[in-house]
Amino acid sequence: MSDIELQREMKRIDKDSSKLKRGKMIATLKDHYRDTLIELRRKYSTKKFYNYFIVIDFECSCEENNYDFEHEIIEFPAVMISVQSCKIIDKFHTFVKPSINPRLTEFCKDLTGITQENVDKAPTFPIALQLFRGWMAKHGLDGKRNMGNARRFCYVTDGPWDIGKFFQMECLRSNQSIPHDFRCFLNIRRSFVNFYTMQSQPHRYHCDGNSVHVVEETTTKEKLFPNGISLNIMLKHLNIQFTGREHCGMDDALNIAFILIKLLEENAELRVNEKLVRGKDVKNWQKLIFNEKTKAPSCIASVSSIENDGDRREEDSKKDPKTKEEKDENNGDVQVFVWKKWWDEMPYKLVRITRYEFLGDRHLECESCDEEDN
Repeated sequence: MSDIELQREMKRIDKDSSKLKRGKMIATLKDHYRDTLIELRRKYSTKKFYNYFIVIDFECSCEENNYDFEHEIIEFPAVMISVQSCKIIDKFHTFVKPSINPRLTEFCKDLTGITQENVDKAPTFPIALQLFRGWMAKHGLDGKRNMGNARRFCYVTDGPWDIGKFFQMECLRSNQSIPHDFRCFLNIRRSFVNFYTMQSQPHRYHCDGNSVHVVEETTTKEKLFPNGISLNIMLKHLNIQFTGREHCGMDDALNIAFILIKLLEENAELRVNEKLVRGKDVKNWQKLIFNEKTKAPSCIASVSSIENDGDRREEDSKKDPKTKEEKDENNGDVQVFVWKKWWDEMPYKLVRITRYEFLGDRHLECESCDEEDN
C-alpha cells in the first residue's frame, strides 16, 4: 500500500495522518481493524485456520548427569497430519551428523537407540533442514509468509524445547537466522491441559426458590494432572498405548500425532500458542515462566487463566509480573522465577500467544524479526 493509499484509508476512518509517518499509519490502521477481524474469527474452527499440522520431535546428543552438555540434533523426524481428514498423510526422517561432539556417548546410544553409524553417514543440520524443506515443498508448503503458507500449517511440539532450545541453537551454530515459520508453534502440552481441564468441569445445580442456577465447580490442574504433564501422561489420559520405542524421535512424533488427532476429533481449539521473539521485544508479550520444580516453562494454566485467555486484551500483558495469571503460570510452586542458563543465553525468548493475539494475527507481525533492523 502506497503512502497516498494509507492517507486515504486514514481519512476514511476519520484519523488525522498529516503528522504521522508511514509506520505509525500502518499501526493505527491495524489497531482499528483488529477488533473487527477478531469478532469475525471468534467462532472459527481449527479447519478454518490450518490445512496441516507438522509434528516435530528432535532427538539430541546427550551425556548422563551433565546438564551443561552442548546438545546437538541427531534425529530430525516430522509427521504431517491433514486437519480435514484427521489422518497422518506423510512422514519425514533423517539422522543428523553432530559437529561439536561427533562421537555419541554410550548413554545417548542406549537412550535413543541411535548408533554411531547412523550419525556418521547422516547430513549435517543445514543440509538436513534443506531436505526437510524439500519434503514440505512436495505438499506446497514453503514456509514463506509472502505466499500465505504460514497460515496453512502449524508446527507441533511436545513442550517448548524442540524449537525454543534445540532448533534455535542449531541455527545459531549454522550462522543462519531462525526461519519465520519456525518462530511460532503449538506446544501440545499447553493445548492438552487447557482443553481437558475445561472439559472436566463438573456442574451442580442450586435452587433458590423460583429459579435454578448452574454453579461451576473448578477442577484444578493439580487434581486433573497431579504429576504434571508429559507425553506418557497425555497418552494415559486418553487410554492410548505408547507405540514404538521411547526417545526414538520418529516414534515419539507418531505418538504426539495420535494425541493431536484425538484432540482434532474432539474439536479442541488447536493453534499456535508459543513464539520466539528477540530478547528486547519480550516486554511486549507474556513471558513464559520457569518454575522451581521443573526448571521449565509450565504448560499448566489454571482454569481462570484459560477462561480469560480468549478475551484478554494486549494491555493485560503489560501488568505487574506477579499478577494472578502469572502466578498460575508458575504452577503454584515457589514464587521465585527461575531462569535456566540456556534460556538466558538464547537471543530469542519464548513467549505465550493468547487467543486474542492469535485471532488478531498479532503473532504474524514481524516486530520480532532481525530484518526489521536492517
